[in-house]
Amino acid sequence: QLDSSLSSRPFTSSKLGAIDRVFPRVLTSQLLRFAVEQWDNVRIAALARSISVRVARLAHTQAKFSRKALRFLCKKVGKMDLTDPSTPYALVEIAAARAAKEEEGVEEKESKTKAASGFGLVPSQQPKDLFGAKAAPKPMSKKKGTGIYGPEIRALAKVITMTKRLIERTDVVGAGDSTTNEEHKGDNPLAESEAKSKAFDEKEEKLVWTVDDDKKLIQSNIQPAYKPKTFDFGGGASSSNFNFSGASSVGSVGGGGGIPLFGPIKSGATTVGTSKGTKFDAKWREERKKMFKDLEQSLIQAWLKVNIDNQRGLSIMGDMMRDVSWIITQSSRNTMWNMQADGGEQYNQQQSISLNRRGAQQALESLARGDDSARDNTLFFQLMTSLKSWPAERYRVKQHMRVFKVSFTGEAGIDGGGLYRETISEMCKEVSNPLLKILTPCPNSNNKVGRNRDTMVPSPLPPASEGTARAKQCEALVFLGRMMGMSIRSSVLLPLRLAPAVWKQIVCQNVTIDDILGVDLLSFNMAEAMMESSDCDQFDMTFDQTFTGVTADQRLCPLVPYGKRIKVTYGLRSTYSSLLRDFRNHEFREQVDLIRKGMADVVPKTALMLFDGPELEKAVCGVNSVDIALLKRHTVYQGGYSQSALVIQYFWEVMENRFDNELRQKYLQFVWGRSRLPIDEMKWEHPMKISRMNRADPDRVLPVSHTCFFQLDLPEYTNAETLYQRLKVAIESCSVFDMG
Repeated sequence: QLDSSLSSRPFTSSKLGAIDRVFPRVLTSQLLRFAVEQWDNVRIAALARSISVRVARLAHTQAKFSRKALRFLCKKVGKMDLTDPSTPYALVEIAAARAAKEEEGVEEKESKTKAASGFGLVPSQQPKDLFGAKAAPKPMSKKKGTGIYGPEIRALAKVITMTKRLIERTDVVGAGDSTTNEEHKGDNPLAESEAKSKAFDEKEEKLVWTVDDDKKLIQSNIQPAYKPKTFDFGGGASSSNFNFSGASSVGSVGGGGGIPLFGPIKSGATTVGTSKGTKFDAKWREERKKMFKDLEQSLIQAWLKVNIDNQRGLSIMGDMMRDVSWIITQSSRNTMWNMQADGGEQYNQQQSISLNRRGAQQALESLARGDDSARDNTLFFQLMTSLKSWPAERYRVKQHMRVFKVSFTGEAGIDGGGLYRETISEMCKEVSNPLLKILTPCPNSNNKVGRNRDTMVPSPLPPASEGTARAKQCEALVFLGRMMGMSIRSSVLLPLRLAPAVWKQIVCQNVTIDDILGVDLLSFNMAEAMMESSDCDQFDMTFDQTFTGVTADQRLCPLVPYGKRIKVTYGLRSTYSSLLRDFRNHEFREQVDLIRKGMADVVPKTALMLFDGPELEKAVCGVNSVDIALLKRHTVYQGGYSQSALVIQYFWEVMENRFDNELRQKYLQFVWGRSRLPIDEMKWEHPMKISRMNRADPDRVLPVSHTCFFQLDLPEYTNAETLYQRLKVAIESCSVFDMG
C-alpha cells in the first residue's frame, strides 16, 4: 500500500513534504533498512527496488533517517562497484543525497554572514571550492555523522550540491562603469541624467549576465590558467582525465576518428533574479569559466555512477544532472560519446533482404479502405519481420555503413547504397502515415492551430484487452527506436517529423508548458478560459465539458473514472485543468519508453543522455532546411562541366531562387535517396556530382539521377526557365524504381 501511494504521479515537492510529515523518522528508517536488506531477495526484490526509489526521493528532503540505518546502507554501498551497470543506483543516491543534505546544513551556517561573490548565488549558496576561494571548506561536523560516508559518496554529494545551486541560480546584475558618476559629479542634474542614460544604453546588453551568457562563455576560447579540480571516485583520476576505463584527455577525441556529434549549445531557459552588482571583466569571466570547468569535471565522473537514464522523476539526482548537462563542453561530449558508444566492437557485415515495394503500396491502399490485415505487408512491417531475429549488435554499424543490402521484388537494380537509402526514406513515410497506427499527427495539426502542425506524436497503444494488436505496436516502436539508434551511429538520416516534446521525453528532459502548447494549443486555451472565468452563474452556460481529454488520434479519454459522466463545474475547473495538463504530458510516455528502449539497444543509454531534445533530432534526422552554400561546397563537376559553365549557373540560380525548401528536399530525395543534408561537413560520405548528359536536343530531355553515387546527369539546357521546368518534373514525377 505504501509503495502504491508513493508511486502515484505527479510526485511533486509538496507531496514529498506531506509524506515527510506523515511518515516519521522511525518508519522512513525502517523502509530504508528493508530496501537494503531485501535487495537480493528474489521473492520480493522488485518491491525492495521500488521502495528504494521512493526512499531516494525522500532522501532529498528533510525526511529523517536513523544513524543505524544510514550506517547499514553506507556499508552496503561501500562494497559496490559503482561502474557496474547492475549497481542499485537508488541506494547510492540515498546515501549521496543524505550526505549532501548534511553538508548543506553545515555550509549554510558557515556562510550566513559572508557576502555573495557576484556569481548569481545567494550567500548560503556559494560553493567555496568552486569559486576560487583560497581557504578550503571546513569538513562537515562529526555531529552530523559524516564519518559514515566514504569518498565516493561524498563526491556524489558534492555533485548534488553544485547542480542544485546551479539550477536555483539567478541572473547576475552588472555594476556598470563607476567612472561615469565621477566624471559628471557636480554637473547639472539633467546632463548627469542624460549621461547616465547614454552609458546605460551603451552597456545595456552587458549589465545582466544570464544563463545564455554562461552557455556562450562555456563554448568560448577562454582558457583559465589553472588545473581543474576533480573528486576522486576511487579510480585515482587525475585532474585532466576522465575516470573511465581507458580514459583519455579532456581535449582529445578518442574512439578511432572522433565524430563531433554536438554543435554549439544554443539558448535555453533563463531564471530571473538579482545579485550584487558585478563588473563582467576578463578576470571575472575567467573565474566564472573556472567554476564551470570544475563542476564539469565532477559531473563527467558522476555521469556513469548514477542512473542517468531513468524516467523523469524516478531519480532526482539524475534529473538534476541532465538539467545542467549544458555545462559539458562540446569536446568533452565527443570524448564521452566515443568512450561509451564507440568503444566496443562494431558490426561491419551486411546481409541482403528482399522487400516487395509494389505489394507495400497495395497494402496502403487496402488500409485506406479499412482492411487492417494488410498492415503486415507494408514496407515498414516487411522490414521489421526480416530483421526480427537479428540481435541488437547487428545495428551497431560504423559511420556510413549499411545495416543491410536490399533488393526489390520484381524490380531491377543493384544496391550500391541508393536502394538502401530509398528503403529508409520510404519506411519513414509509411511510419508517418496514421494508417499504420505507429505515429499520428499532433492535435495542433488536426485542429489547424498553433505551432508544429507538421509534426507527429506516437499513436495511443491499444488497450490491454487487445493483446495481439498491443504487442505488435510495442514491437514496432522498439524497432523504430533501433533504426533511430542506427541512424545516429551510421549517419544515415531518418526523415521523421516528431514533435519537440517527443524528442525531449526520449532523453528524459523536462517537458515545459510551452512544449505541451506546441502539441495541443486548443485544449489548453479552453482550460485557460475556464480558469479566467469569474462568473459562476454563466460558467455552466458557457462551458459544456466533461472530465475527458482528446487523444492524439481524436478519441475521447476519461481523465478520472467515469469521467465521461462527470461535468466540469465552476468549483472543479482547477482540478480539470490540472488533470488535462497531466494527461497531455504523460499521454505517450509509455510509447516513448519503448522507442528509448530500442535506441538503447544500439546506443548506450549514458551516451544517449548526452543529447538534449534538439540535438537528438539533428543527430537522427539531420538539418531540416537545405543549406545551399553547404551543398555547393560539396559538389564536383564531371564530363566537361565546371563551376563557371552557364548551365551550372542556371542550376544554382534555380536551387537558390526558384525552389523552396520543400522542392530542395525533393531534389535531394531524387538525386541521393534522402531528404536532409548531414549535420556537419565531416559526415559527408561523398560529394554531389553533376555530370554532362550529351543529347542532340537537350531542352527536350529530363535529367537523370544515380542515387548510389549522389550523381545528377544534367543536360546542357539553354536557359534557366527550361532547366527549372525539366528538373521540377523529374523530381516530382520520378521515383527510384529500376535505379541503383
